[in-house]
Amino acid sequence: MFDVGFWELFVIGVIALVVLGPERLPGLARTAGLWVGRARAAFYSVREEVEREINAEGLRETQRALQREMEQSTRQTHSQTDATPNLRDQPNTDHDESDYTGRNTRQ
Repeated sequence: MFDVGFWELFVIGVIALVVLGPERLPGLARTAGLWVGRARAAFYSVREEVEREINAEGLRETQRALQREMEQSTRQTHSQTDATPNLRDQPNTDHDESDYTGRNTRQ
C-alpha cells in the first residue's frame, strides 16, 4: 500500500524535531506509538474474527457435504437392500428340489 522506507521516516522525524522541539517530541512519539498499537490491535482483532467466521462457515459447509454424502450412501444402501431378494420372501414350491448331484433333497 504505502512504501515508506528508512529515509522517509528519517525526514519526517527531523521535521517533527524542528517543528515541535526536543521537549515535546518524546511525548508525541509515545502517544503516536500507543495509537498505532491500538490500531494494530483493532485490525488484528477484526482480521481474526473474520478468519474465524470464514473457518466456521467452511466447517459448516464440510459438515453439510458430509451429511449429504452420508444420506446419499444410506439411501443407496437401502435401495440395494430392497432390490436384493430375501430368502424368506421366496415363494415356496411344492415340487421336489434336487441339488447339483441330481439327488432329491426333499425327504
